Amino acid sequence: MYYDSILIRKLTSLEISDLKEELANNDSLWIDHVFDLKYTALKDGKSIHLQWCDNELVVTREKWESFSKTKNILKSITGSNTIGRVYWHRLLPGEKINAHNDANLPFVLSNKLVHRYQIYLDIDTNVEIFFDNRIIDVTQISNSIIDFPLKSMHYYKNNSNSIVYLLVFDDVGTP
Repeated sequence: MYYDSILIRKLTSLEISDLKEELANNDSLWIDHVFDLKYTALKDGKSIHLQWCDNELVVTREKWESFSKTKNILKSITGSNTIGRVYWHRLLPGEKINAHNDANLPFVLSNKLVHRYQIYLDIDTNVEIFFDNRIIDVTQISNSIIDFPLKSMHYYKNNSNSIVYLLVFDDVGTP
């Protein structure tokens, strides 16, 4: 996908409840997104890495033990396709994800990635989200699954008093 995102569907109330439950039960797992923060747009906020891959999208780490419901939700979206990287990212009030695109990631350049999805959980209307070359109406994407535009510029600013939770996961196609 180059420019436009696609709304896949809204989350069900059970899915929302399951995701919130697993996040609440694993609050101690939040860490910096990467070891060296100078190389990432995700300097603010913290992440929980459920599955990590190398540049060839080979899984190198998994942490699904406490996130089985999350994994089931993701499999309902990707079907029999292989899931690559998966992580939750959390932005506290006042935090941001700097403007960037993902076009230069090795697995994007090599066309190994089929889809990158994002789930936006209970997004407050004071959160600013930019992709598809515009600021997004967050009421349209809150509690939704979006097929995300990897190669277009995107950023997030938490101007609210609430915590922002977004789940990023990659569909790498059939095994």
